[in-house]
Amino acid sequence: MSKPTTIELLELIAEKYGVDMSGFIQSTQRTEILLLKGILEVLVSGEPGGETAFDGDRPILREGLPITGQIIGGATVKEFLERLYFPSLSPWGILTIVGFSILEYNSQAEINGSLSWKVEKRTDPITSINVAGNDIVPTGENQNGELAITITCNQTNVLTLLVSDGTLNHTVQVKYYFRHGYYWGAMNEISNITDAQIMALTGAGVGTGKVLDTNREKSFNDINGQGKYLVFAFPVSWGAPSFLINNLPNNAFTKVRESNFVNALGYSEPYQVWASNTKQNNPIALFEIQ
Repeated sequence: MSKPTTIELLELIAEKYGVDMSGFIQSTQRTEILLLKGILEVLVSGEPGGETAFDGDRPILREGLPITGQIIGGATVKEFLERLYFPSLSPWGILTIVGFSILEYNSQAEINGSLSWKVEKRTDPITSINVAGNDIVPTGENQNGELAITITCNQTNVLTLLVSDGTLNHTVQVKYYFRHGYYWGAMNEISNITDAQIMALTGAGVGTGKVLDTNREKSFNDINGQGKYLVFAFPVSWGAPSFLINNLPNNAFTKVRESNFVNALGYSEPYQVWASNTKQNNPIALFEIQ
């Protein structure tokens, strides 16, 4: 008994899956290609004549695949392959704060802010856009814009962009934070230090002399009083500091003020001001406040 030819094997497979061979030219390479094409079309399309039943609601068992363990779903091979290789993607969006996200404590209840937003269609048309509680009329396609908002002072503000295609959603958030000012620098005199003098500190050669922060811990490289007293000011609520110079504890600092301090935005907070006991003349390689 002779072995069946490739054409004969394909004919048997075609017959099993109901592929009509009447239009094929026999005994050519093209016939093999057409047969293969016809068989695959039936398997994928699930048209009558093929075996259409398929259970796609099973986890992938083959190990080492990115989709191992996932259930793709689908009642036909076509649905399964569509969901596996061409899944619907949710719309995408980005939300950005225009300006600074970290702000200083303020005497006002509210201040103005601005958000920049952008959304992109992925699979289906965008049906809704909401930016910080404000509905934006969707075009269905990619959109972007800026939105004026109101920021509640002295608390964390969480703002959300929600974009949807009616089925799939995408959410992104940004936050405004409020912080106290931390001041440092050098002064000729340290008696009766005023709020204005604190705000005028320029860093003693390290930084600007002010950051917005949440605690007293700080490290300075090569801070230099240049013949003046080193001065540091921060909220009383942050606790009493300890000082280290070149990794060694140093007690040559005194608290020279503890009282309400009013910042440039009119916000009042109890502050403590610490100064070196003597004027400092040379750079300090490593100066730490803990």
